[in-house]
Amino acid sequence: MRLVFADTLYWGAVLHPLDQYRAQVIRAREAAARAVRTILKDRRATVHPQSRESFLAGLRLYEQRSDKGHSLVDCISMTTMRRQRILEVLTNDRHFIQEGFKIVLL
Repeated sequence: MRLVFADTLYWGAVLHPLDQYRAQVIRAREAAARAVRTILKDRRATVHPQSRESFLAGLRLYEQRSDKGHSLVDCISMTTMRRQRILEVLTNDRHFIQEGFKIVLL
């Protein structure tokens, strides 16, 4: 099974009224909610909850990469990806490339 990670680009557009991707995201939001429900029912999919441990691991990477401009959310995502051995990510964020991940867009 191919593993990819969904970045915050989508979720940021949902929350920010002036985001350039907002109109596309709002149209896709209901479909996304249905898809999430389907994913949660699928035994092949894993949704990783935020924990104190995962937050602190991301914070450590964030502190180590202060010169790179990584966000804390990205660092938490990257540490989760490493822990799960996920190499590909759905994003347009080049910071993931700097950390050795491969950006894929479907």
